[in-house]
Amino acid sequence: MTRKNYAWKIGEELPELSPHSLAKHRIYRRYIERYIEILTATSGQEELNHTIVDGYSGGGAYRLGREIVEGSPLIILRAILAAESKLNAVRSKGFKINAYFYFTDMVRDHCAFLVEQIRKREF
Repeated sequence: MTRKNYAWKIGEELPELSPHSLAKHRIYRRYIERYIEILTATSGQEELNHTIVDGYSGGGAYRLGREIVEGSPLIILRAILAAESKLNAVRSKGFKINAYFYFTDMVRDHCAFLVEQIRKREF
């Protein structure tokens, strides 16, 4: 199996997402959604305290042809927001997810790029 190394640097073109990583992201997104469903299955529960660590976060965005797609940190953030919104829609007392996120990467440029990507979005 060939190892694909991605590189992110502010001002440079996004790396192209490999088909393997695209499949991994789809599985990852669904896993997070289901995981939150399980953690919040008790109907009387009104909040969830949760810490999420992504130790190889990368820059958070890729190219897929002409499209920009989100990487694992943005997938996590979006999945948590969606889960909280979904729970608020069905719980009479509402629901709050108190999530703490730790995104890190060995390459400083990757972290800086990720911070920029997060700031550009609704997170």
